[in-house]
Amino acid sequence: MTASPPRLLFVVNAAWFFISHRLPLAEAAGRAGYEVHIATGAATADEVRSLEIAGFNYHSLGLKRASGNPFHNAALLLQLFKVYRAVRPAIVHHVTIKPVILGTLAARILHVPAVVNAVSGLGYSFSSTESRRKSLRYLVGLAYRACLKHPRMTVIFQNVDDRLDFLNWTRIRSLNHVLIAGSGVDIKRFYPTPEPGGIVRVVVPARMLRDKGIVEFAMAIGSLRSKGVLVEGLLAGSPDPENPESLTEPELRALETQYGVRWIGHCNDVADLFSSAHIACLPSYREGLPKALIEASAAGRAIVTTDVPGCKHVVEDGVTGLLVPARQVAPLAEAIGRLIADPGLRLRLGTAARARAEAQFGIDRIVSETLHLYSRMK
Repeated sequence: MTASPPRLLFVVNAAWFFISHRLPLAEAAGRAGYEVHIATGAATADEVRSLEIAGFNYHSLGLKRASGNPFHNAALLLQLFKVYRAVRPAIVHHVTIKPVILGTLAARILHVPAVVNAVSGLGYSFSSTESRRKSLRYLVGLAYRACLKHPRMTVIFQNVDDRLDFLNWTRIRSLNHVLIAGSGVDIKRFYPTPEPGGIVRVVVPARMLRDKGIVEFAMAIGSLRSKGVLVEGLLAGSPDPENPESLTEPELRALETQYGVRWIGHCNDVADLFSSAHIACLPSYREGLPKALIEASAAGRAIVTTDVPGCKHVVEDGVTGLLVPARQVAPLAEAIGRLIADPGLRLRLGTAARARAEAQFGIDRIVSETLHLYSRMK
């Protein structure tokens, strides 16, 4: 009798995030002999259909990322119990905070053989100095410490700062963990192209969140334009109503009016977006390992980003891009202005960024490292 293939279950907050960041891994796992199941919160009918057409088994969860309601979280925990009992996975791979905390608790109670937890960045609640955010950070740290006790568990961190800060924050003294550099980039899909003609275009490819530095970017573009610098600033991404840091559409339109940036909304073809731009920018307050910067690197574009965890692990200052302090408009405007004025510098930085993407961030490498982790945990 042929043995059944091992079942791998991904638990993620939203289907769009899974498709954007984990789809190549799931496809590779299927080719490696796993029966792949995916459980997510928010999902459109088209997203579910695309996952099922790809051969995956889909499970819906009533997961609301922004909800701190204990009744909602209890209901989610019961849903996870139901899915885990039905799927009986050999390995469950949790991504983002709620799946990691509640999913690991469910997996421990139901004796799921192996758990992989991806901590894809510590987020704004960690870096913020607001008292409300500090209180939330304390409570989340307690939850991590209480729930991350599965006997066969590995935690994936995307950068060394997150690993150190997480261990200090949660006070977890013993934790099996690995470093895997983000979710990777398809270096065949993202490749260098000649810069377009015309006015220099600077693009921020991100969700429209305050902690992505969207307002600082708009102000920096406005500052340059007020000094007569010819520049076009693009904001490419959607608001995220479930995130408390999301800008609203009226707020984004106000940034357009006040500072002269242009908000183009969600972009379906990010590779084409970079081809149409001269500079990529992400003035974020903190990241895990930002996919947007990895893709910009592979596309051979010079980058301006902040000297914070995650961003500084993609960009080497003066080599593959320029690093500036977070939350500050003047240094951001100065760095963008420097690249606008020096096409040769843009070319040198973009060429080095492409080489680094090929060496460190290719999707094949990231997938191979993760599949090797699974095989060690069988």
